[in-house]
Amino acid sequence: MNIQSFAVATLATLLVGSSLSAQETKPPRAQNPAARTTPVQSTSDTPTKDQIFAICLAIADQEQVLLSNFAKDKATHADVKAFAAALEKSHQTAVEQLQALSPTTTAIGAASDQSKRNEAKQADAKQADAKQADAKQADPKQADTAQLTETNFKQVADNNMSVNFLQLQQEISTQCLQDSKEWLNSKKGVEFDQCFIGMQIAKHASCRSTLTVLHRHSTGKLQEWIKSTLVTNQKHMEAAVDLMETLAESDPSTSAR
Repeated sequence: MNIQSFAVATLATLLVGSSLSAQETKPPRAQNPAARTTPVQSTSDTPTKDQIFAICLAIADQEQVLLSNFAKDKATHADVKAFAAALEKSHQTAVEQLQALSPTTTAIGAASDQSKRNEAKQADAKQADAKQADAKQADPKQADTAQLTETNFKQVADNNMSVNFLQLQQEISTQCLQDSKEWLNSKKGVEFDQCFIGMQIAKHASCRSTLTVLHRHSTGKLQEWIKSTLVTNQKHMEAAVDLMETLAESDPSTSAR
């Protein structure tokens, strides 16, 4: 055997040996992945489907807690005050139950602070609009060009940003709470009571639809919780409808029609 042949044979031997060694150290592959009985556990950074559902439901319940707390002090009819207090207690219990079901529901409960931040953002936006109006008065063409450039940049930036849907859900809920309070603050007496009860009828109807859908997609303890909560939701709805009828009968302007 010449030197060249010997070198080729030696190299082939080394390569085969390395390949066999790699095969021996590689962990064995499961023969049938579908036959695994141990479910995949999510990491702390990756909430499960049920945990995400629980967070969304807890956000909605927290909104109801804050709105009911606001209404029980503003309402004039004794039954409306009592109903608002009962709602606050019931929805607070729901928040605590959902927190127990999903320890990751720690993002809720900051609606008041978020509301203040939103108000500050709105104030800043109004100030920016005022500056743009002043600039447009001074030089309309230049102001339009600057505004267009800023708008285009913002659109590009927004399109390239990922969306945190749970954070978005919290922000939407906070905005709903802020808008509801603003609307109710413009009402007084029986009109306030009627508006609040009307809101509750609409909110509980929407909540029933949400719970019905989530019940189909949830599992385990959360599914059981949703099933029992649907019963509570129906009781709240019936109480709100009865209250609305009581308020209509006690309102002179309604009875006069």
